[in-house]
Amino acid sequence: MGLNEIYMTLFDDMVEWLIPAALAILKECKQMVEPSPMYQYKMFSRFFIHFLDKHKTFNQVWFQQTFLFCFAWAYGSALTVNGQKHFDTLIRKILYGSNEEYPRPKYFSLNRGQMFPEKLSLMDYRFDEVENWWTWQKSTDDPTAPANVFPERAIISELIVPTKESGQITYWQEFCINKSYPMLVIGPTGTGKSAVIISNLNALPKNTNLVNIVNFSARTSAQLKLFSYYSNFGSSFATAIAEIHSNTKIGSSTTLFGMP
Repeated sequence: MGLNEIYMTLFDDMVEWLIPAALAILKECKQMVEPSPMYQYKMFSRFFIHFLDKHKTFNQVWFQQTFLFCFAWAYGSALTVNGQKHFDTLIRKILYGSNEEYPRPKYFSLNRGQMFPEKLSLMDYRFDEVENWWTWQKSTDDPTAPANVFPERAIISELIVPTKESGQITYWQEFCINKSYPMLVIGPTGTGKSAVIISNLNALPKNTNLVNIVNFSARTSAQLKLFSYYSNFGSSFATAIAEIHSNTKIGSSTTLFGMP
């Protein structure tokens, strides 16, 4: 990825403008977990670099829209529903130039019609990579969304009815699989996280993918699972786990998403 001076200046300006603002706002918002600022910037960088590498050539409008999409998901993905609403309200004021503490950079050129639509919150829209914003559920006007077609002989209990949440999980799960990134989806029990993820995994081509699913009860703790493994495999397993924990920074490479 190589950016010319104009794009590098624009990128630096947007980073220095929006990221300090986001970190300040997040202190006022309820989050399901609280990722570190370094972790959030790492997520943002992963997303943004992916789109830049994918497209190679682009204009300033696309560049800024892509930045906003990646920014929203890197810094807002772990927020609760109320947290997302609060984050949305305050970030929009900054984007619209209504916050004197965080003035718009000189080269930021998007108007309201080019940013996130105002009907819903930031997290309710995805960027289609051609300068348009769409809701996560398929729209008849959206040429980039996959068609929702149920097989004729489908088993009713195995069908996944498309929702905003299933669209979000599917989109980012595909991203993480293609980039070989670990993925952590968090949220309340019974919201369909496992069902959507397993359905997507089972739909992967069998000749290139091997799916290994380990089920846990919602009441299963990490300590209980380690005890179970220790009971079956003995002290050699405990020694291996201790070595892994002493040499690994848990979560340092994981991409985190919350489903409030």
